[in-house]
Formats: sequence, C-alpha cells, structure tokens
Amino acid sequence: QIMASSTAPGGSLINFRRNYSGNWGVSFGTANTGIDTNSVNMHWMPPVRSGGSYFYTAHLFSIYRYVSASWVKLNASLFPYTVSNFDVSSNGNIIYAALNSQIPGSKFRVYDGGAWYERSNGIASNVSIRNVTVHPSNENIAYIVARENNIGGQKVYMTNNKGVLWNNISGNLPNSIP
Repeated sequence: QIMASSTAPGGSLINFRRNYSGNWGVSFGTANTGIDTNSVNMHWMPPVRSGGSYFYTAHLFSIYRYVSASWVKLNASLFPYTVSNFDVSSNGNIIYAALNSQIPGSKFRVYDGGAWYERSNGIASNVSIRNVTVHPSNENIAYIVARENNIGGQKVYMTNNKGVLWNNISGNLPNSIP
C-alpha cells in the first residue's frame, strides 16, 4: 500500500490530493473521503504518516486515520488551534501533534490509548513547535524542535514518557538556528 500527497511542479501548492495505491504504485486513486472540506481552503499540503497498518494525516484542527478507503477523524472535538506538524509511533499506538499556538496548555496533544491529552508541560511558554519526531523503536520517546520568540536556549526538547514532561536538551545551541 502507498499513500502520498500531491504538489504542483516547482513546489507551488495546488488543491491537494491524498493519493492511495493498493497495488504498490501501479495505479493511484484520490483518497480524501471523510475529510471535512466544506468550509475550508484546500490549498494546504498535509503530511501523510504511517504507523502500524494505517496511514494518518492532519487537516486544520484534526488528525485522521485511513480505514477502509475513508479517513476517520480521531479527535471528536476540534483542537483549539490548527495542527502544524505530527508524527506517529511505528506501531500506530501513539500520535504526537503540535498545534499552532504559543499559549501554555494549547500547544501540544498526544493520542494515547484512544484518547487525546494536552501534553506541553516543560515546554517554554513563548515558543511554538516546528517539528516533532517519534523515536523509531520506543513510542515513549519523542523530540520536538521549537521556534523561540526572544528566549535563548529553548530549541530542542525530549520526552521519555509520552509527553507527560518535556526536557530542554538544547545545551549550547546558538540562538541563530532557524
């Protein structure tokens, strides 16, 4: 199985499509069924991730899992901010989702045991999360890269307990790192 997002030549965005192939790329079909697109601009290129036997994607305020040729929303209520980035553990049990927020208590969610939890304890209050990566063989461990706003040394964080507590591991990285 293959799942991919489409872009236009030269890197410009078009109305994106998630494309699915059940025959290892011999042919593809569009796979957007189940994603709420009624009132939103579709000019955004979401990542597609895999975990376990499923594919996952984000669209604005939600995370979706691809099940039986349709996307199923995993968060019953919308997140308070849009999803900026996410990653899925290799077995698909844990999802780490960064939100477009610098507000404490509204910047990070973790999907664990079928429920979402706010997990930004330990992350500086005035940073936004740029990227998140789950350890390839240990779902308890994840790393985030933060964009700081006038605060030095708050670049890289690590958790070893599914985001219950994030530890700043930036060390002496220079503040000029984008």
